[in-house]
Amino acid sequence: MRSPAQWAEFAEAALRANPTPTHVAEGASVSPFNATGDLIAKANRFAEMHLPILNALGIA
Repeated sequence: MRSPAQWAEFAEAALRANPTPTHVAEGASVSPFNATGDLIAKANRFAEMHLPILNALGIA
């Protein structure tokens, strides 16, 4: 898995394999069954902001 989209697909598959009840946080559903767009956005943000730092530190 190299792209943020691949990581988001992996995370979604893991959430679907281990379903949790729908929770409501600040009025928004965070059910894994409707979070695909959010997972992709978070994976992209991690790849853009955090991964370069981890790479520079030799951690990633």
